[in-house]
Amino acid sequence: DNMIFSVSFLTENNIAAVGDKNIVFFNVSKGELNNFSYDNRVLRCFKNYYNGGSVISLSLTEDGRNCSVISFGTKGNQKLNLDTEFKVKDVALKNKSVAVLESDTIHRYNLKGEKKGEHFIGDDSKQIELLSQHAAYVLGVSEIYKIHI
Repeated sequence: DNMIFSVSFLTENNIAAVGDKNIVFFNVSKGELNNFSYDNRVLRCFKNYYNGGSVISLSLTEDGRNCSVISFGTKGNQKLNLDTEFKVKDVALKNKSVAVLESDTIHRYNLKGEKKGEHFIGDDSKQIELLSQHAAYVLGVSEIYKIHI
């Protein structure tokens, strides 16, 4: 059994279904299914983007430490598999950049897993969204602000 948290169109013909045990990509026009199992890891956070793909964070333990960040193209092809030492709070994807929010810092990586920037933002941050490869919005407890990474 896989409890589904979200179903999103990634393109006109491609759907991503994020569950507690796997993420499934389905091509509606071809009837093709692409399943990615979490292999007993815990889903920490995820985002799906129309015409952008999906990004998920998986932890080996319930406490959320040592997360893997994995991004997928719109057809479910894996683009990035990055192991971190972080307790990931949120992730974001834009073009060829992935942003990872840990407790007080945003880290930005390219799809090769190379760190391209980081920005200290404080402990009150809850979510991030990339505007470009170098800029992001941060949702904090009491404000939303724009940063450059």
